[in-house]
Amino acid sequence: AYGSPSAASAVVGWTRPRGFDPDSMPGRVTYGSVAGVMLDIGIWFQSRVNLTVGDEIYIVAPRALEDFRCGSKERGLMHPLTLGYDLACSFDEEPPAVRLRPNRTLPPGYYVLTVPAITADSSPPAEENVFDIYLRDPDGVNMDVALRVPGEQVMQGLRISIWPLSWVQAINFARTVQVTVPFEVLNDADIALLGVLVVPPADPRLRLEASAGMSVDTAFGEPLPVEGMEVEEGQALMRIDGSVKLLRGLHLIRLTIVVPTNESRFNLWQVALCGERMAENATACSLGG
Repeated sequence: AYGSPSAASAVVGWTRPRGFDPDSMPGRVTYGSVAGVMLDIGIWFQSRVNLTVGDEIYIVAPRALEDFRCGSKERGLMHPLTLGYDLACSFDEEPPAVRLRPNRTLPPGYYVLTVPAITADSSPPAEENVFDIYLRDPDGVNMDVALRVPGEQVMQGLRISIWPLSWVQAINFARTVQVTVPFEVLNDADIALLGVLVVPPADPRLRLEASAGMSVDTAFGEPLPVEGMEVEEGQALMRIDGSVKLLRGLHLIRLTIVVPTNESRFNLWQVALCGERMAENATACSLGG
């Protein structure tokens, strides 16, 4: 019988053929590296197949994330962005995952969405800090995948939350409107913050009104130690005095945008928190930098 000593003695040779490596579709995940805060996780992937009614986009998050689901009362609903809002969303708690079922055909291409979640209190092991994105047919067969997409490492000593933006409604053919970015320091900071970069959505780029400048008001707590503000059409940078310890408080960053004629396909604002590298290079504050 197989596995018996007699069968083993009859073996004259063996081989271990190599399996295949999956050809993963391009994918990326981005979110703030702060510990234990509510935020929106940006997820990007490039589908290489047609997704039709009944197919499923299944996104599995690291177990260290909490409340990775279709929506929360604090952050609001997940935003399908380029997927379009004609879809159904459900979620699993173990492992944390969301399931999206489009109600229309999605051709191959780039897609972006955001999912609300709470970051981990500490960085999980690198092999566990990954996302998997599956594009499945109605029978659960994988049509395309992006496996082991790296998650963000958690940074200790600086807990800042960027809350959902608000803006003034454009009425009477207004050319510009004001946008408010709520910026909350949740705990007194132990590491220096030197800059806050705000970048509006792209494709088409939502333009900032540079001539209107930038302002910051404090709702509670000590005012931010602002050293200067720079506004360009494609981004706004607030320089912070890194020698002054950030204290707990809520601040409202206000910018002016030009009212767009068309909604951006990638309707996602991004905020970067920049540290000591800015002291060596004033232009080092950038997305991904």
